[in-house]
Amino acid sequence: VLTPLLALGVLTGLIAYFIGLSVFPFETITASPLGRNHLLAATWSLAYWTLILIASWRLGEYAWEGMRRWAMLLLGALGGGLLTVTGALGGHLSGSPSAVSQLFRLFGWEVYTTFYVPDFMLVSIVVSALALATIGFIGARRA
Repeated sequence: VLTPLLALGVLTGLIAYFIGLSVFPFETITASPLGRNHLLAATWSLAYWTLILIASWRLGEYAWEGMRRWAMLLLGALGGGLLTVTGALGGHLSGSPSAVSQLFRLFGWEVYTTFYVPDFMLVSIVVSALALATIGFIGARRA
């Protein structure tokens, strides 16, 4: 049941992502620190849940055997956190901030400041993602 629900979630996430880009043109959304933070969080959330969908589809019931079930629970909690950040930032953009933003402030993050990710870090993230995907495909073929 999980895989079809994840597929539905990713599909509706894609729709929401592109609706958001149509409501706030790219030039506008990237002009403010809050907009860039929201776009970054939305992109990460969508990519993350897409990868969880692929893992769930490829592993099937095997994902829920032994310690893997705890890994899936942890991954689900992390994904929920990403969605919370994305939604809280979207609330600020639409003019209705939530109490979650106060929680962010307690942790030292002011939502109106920009995430700073240096170019070398972005490159290393992409290289790492490609390496992990390659390792996964090689491991799947050996199994």
